[in-house]
Amino acid sequence: MSISRPFELIRDLNDSKYLWKIAVRITYIWYVQLPPKPGHMKMILMDCKGDKIQVYVKKDDFNEWRKHFIENKTYVMQNFNVLHNDIQFKACSHAYRMQFNAGITIKDRDFPIFHYLMTSILTFWLFVIEILLMLHLLLALLMSISHPFELIRDLNDSKYMWKIVVRIIYIWYVQLLLKPGHMEMILMDCKGDKIQVSVKKDDFNE
Repeated sequence: MSISRPFELIRDLNDSKYLWKIAVRITYIWYVQLPPKPGHMKMILMDCKGDKIQVYVKKDDFNEWRKHFIENKTYVMQNFNVLHNDIQFKACSHAYRMQFNAGITIKDRDFPIFHYLMTSILTFWLFVIEILLMLHLLLALLMSISHPFELIRDLNDSKYMWKIVVRIIYIWYVQLLLKPGHMEMILMDCKGDKIQVSVKKDDFNE
């Protein structure tokens, strides 16, 4: 009589083996197509502790599994590759990412809903993350096509005619008593460098 292997946690996944067994919920699925390269599917998995990991599914495997994967459903996944999360655009902070291989076993299984921390708020923020990642990719592509743009790391007070392509990552308004308010922003370029911007009240209203 064989004894079933116990489930392991996402936080423990590493590249020391491929015989892993996890029980997870698919919290987000999206498809990436960057011509002329073949497209691929990505997923975010979350276990009962709320830890998440990103999954890369090649196009051939995507065609095989696409009908079986449903967001917010729970699955048992066994025997998959675990690689360092060294991709440029990360949707998770986990040091590793998963990749399907020919030996993977996936079964859908219902688990009590209270075991999982997935909420509508988390779904919303995952969607926001994907949009930000796509904007970051578009910014990187623009920078690679033409390079009249300058980088944040090169900014200095030697001139005022700078040209940068940036993403606004934070905006807030500052109001000090007896003084006019002003807006503050944090900008980030395709290299991940950031700079703070102060906008006077008159310019802010504009």
